[in-house]
Amino acid sequence: MTIAEKYCKEHEPIGQATLSLIEAVQVCGIEHGIDDYIYVKHIIGSTIKHRRLKVKYTVSGSPYILVERKRIRFDEILKL
Repeated sequence: MTIAEKYCKEHEPIGQATLSLIEAVQVCGIEHGIDDYIYVKHIIGSTIKHRRLKVKYTVSGSPYILVERKRIRFDEILKL
């Protein structure tokens, strides 16, 4: 069991971004530090992948994450 999988099992999702009819990303939590990380469940159909992703920033300072080469901005994540 990975760290991300353990974290997501212990915490309820706090937000979700829908990428398509069968693909979504659920945010389980954020880890603050020198580098910020976000714990997510990447759901594709019936497959669930747990991930710990580094939060990146655009030139203008807007935070985003990359999920399989797809940029998801924090303002696209809906609070649950």
